This record gives sequence, structure tokens and C-alpha cells, in this order.
Amino acid sequence: MYLQIGLRPEDRDVCRFLWQEAGAEAPVKTYRLTRVGFGLACSPFLAMQVVRQHARQCGEIDTLIDRVVTDMYVDDLATSCDDSGEARNLVKKLSDLVRSGGFSLKKWASTDVSALHDLPEEDQSGEGRLWKTLGLFWNRCSDHLTFVIPPAVELSRCDTKRQLVSLAARVFDPLGCLAPFTDRAKQLFQALWLRGIDWDDCLPADIDVMWRRWKEELDQLPTIRVPRALLSTPREQLQRVELHVFGDATETAYELDPGWKPFVSNRVQEILGLTEPHQWRHCPTSDNPADQLSRGCALDRLREDQLWWNGPAWLKDSAER
Repeated sequence: MYLQIGLRPEDRDVCRFLWQEAGAEAPVKTYRLTRVGFGLACSPFLAMQVVRQHARQCGEIDTLIDRVVTDMYVDDLATSCDDSGEARNLVKKLSDLVRSGGFSLKKWASTDVSALHDLPEEDQSGEGRLWKTLGLFWNRCSDHLTFVIPPAVELSRCDTKRQLVSLAARVFDPLGCLAPFTDRAKQLFQALWLRGIDWDDCLPADIDVMWRRWKEELDQLPTIRVPRALLSTPREQLQRVELHVFGDATETAYELDPGWKPFVSNRVQEILGLTEPHQWRHCPTSDNPADQLSRGCALDRLREDQLWWNGPAWLKDSAER
């Protein structure tokens, strides 16, 4: 994708590099890039902006432009349709749109194979069940998001604070589906800071026990399956959509540095100004999904926790509840 985007002549001098052919006596030559280069911090932005600008200039349908602007990140497109006919139409129009700019969309994947019937086989993805998109693993056969076990997890090793942070960061969960599990590692990291443990010091015995238990649970990550579709009903059939937010706090999460207090106070005032008093309710612990996040939860319990995944049952009752 990058090599399809040219650099302006006046910008090419800042993309110079040295090249020497094999052999010690070969002269060193100076070249400069004429296309967007790999490894530059600005390259992802340039690629995204060029594709978006091309869509705005050439797109004739607002919804088509919106797909490119909002559903595309660098060279990944993640979008959805209500039926296979709409999907086939979208595939054709998006392919034509980017092709007119010198690009091509490859490795198409869908939960409905009929949506890709009009595409040549070389433009479709392979037959693998797990498909990685935007860092998330998607099982297109079951239409679920899932997780994989980080490689090279050593259960018997006495880790350091650095190794704890490194492994915890490899559980990629941008949606927060595993927050009750991943926050347990963050709380251990916080405890290490409070004790003054250096980066390359071995974990204290009591924390090491809890950390080993956390690592042992990583084998269960593939058993966590999250429905990819947030709404299982087509949007035009929905009569009302509500957003309910649950909150909770513990001492480890609630204590704040004095410098943060004005910031938090200002945000609280902003939130209160955007809501009405009658919209706030006390939620008992037994009905509060956020309680799992603040207390932490083992993966096997989290997998079966209906309160965490679906919220309290009374959400489906009348608004007066």
C-alpha cells in the first residue's frame, strides 16, 4: 500500500539513505525514496489520509465514503452489513473505488461465504478459522472474537517486575472483555511499585504465588468467545437503543495523587452537567458487573459469568425498575 503513494519532490530529500553493493571496495551511493517508506512514523497516517481523501473526491455515495473514513485503519477494513446482497454490493463498490486510486483490496473474509461469490479466489482469504483483524482474533465460522495464548510462557520461572509487565501486555484486549482478569496483573504491578521493587528484581514470594496462578490461567484464553456482533438485530428493526454504564471502585483504584484531583473533579462536573439526577441509581453489588472488574476474577469463572457478559437481568424489564 505504501509504495502506491508518491512523495512530493520537495519532501524526498528528507528520505535519503545510503547504499553499498556487496564488496568492501564498492562505492557508497546516496538514494532517496520517491514513495512512502516502510518504518517511518508518518507512513500509516499518510496512507490513511490519502485513501480517505481519494474516497471523498471519487465517492458518489455518502455511505460508501463513510465506510472508508470510519471503518478502515491503514490497510485493514472491518465493516458489516445486514444481508449478503448488501455485502456483495459493498464489496464491488469499495473494490472499484480503491482500484481507481491505484490500490487493491485483498484477503476478503466474511461469515457469509455467498457475500464473496463475485470475487476471484485470489482476492479471498485462506480457509483458516481464526482471522486476525486490528489485533483481534476473529473466528469467522462462528462469528466470535477470541483470544490466543501468548507464546513462550514459562510457568516455573521466577519472574521479575519487567517480565511481569511484558507478559501482561501481550494479552491484547482493547475492548476490555478480559478486564477482570487482566486487571489482576495490573494490581500486582501496582503492588510492586508500592514496595519499591526494581525492574530486574525477582518478585516477592507472596506476589510470585499470585502471579504464577495468573500465568497458569492463560491456557484458558481460547475458551473465551465473545460475539462479534454487538447487535444481533438489523438496525432498522430496532425500536430503542439504551446505554447503561456501571461503575465501582476499590482502594487500589480509587486513591488518587493530589495532582489528579482537580482533573477528576472537572470531569465529574462535566458528566453531571450532561446527565440528569434521575438517571443515576445505586446498584447493589450482586447486580453490578463493574464489581468483577474492581475485585478481579479467574478466567474460568469469568467465562461463565452471565452478569459480566449480559448485565443484570432487570435491564430487560420496564424502565421503571
